[in-house]
Amino acid sequence: MSRGQRVQKSVFECQLDELQYVEFIRSLRDLVHPTEDNVRVYRVRDFTHKHGCL
Repeated sequence: MSRGQRVQKSVFECQLDELQYVEFIRSLRDLVHPTEDNVRVYRVRDFTHKHGCL
């Protein structure tokens, strides 16, 4: 799976629309081993586009 930009050794930043987000979360289920892995997803909204700010 290749999604997102690596910003630290085990930290990735992705820009996904709603459908891509849902598909990404579903795909993690097949890759993550709950007893071995720790995955955290933080959704951050970009308010600059909706309000015309730069």
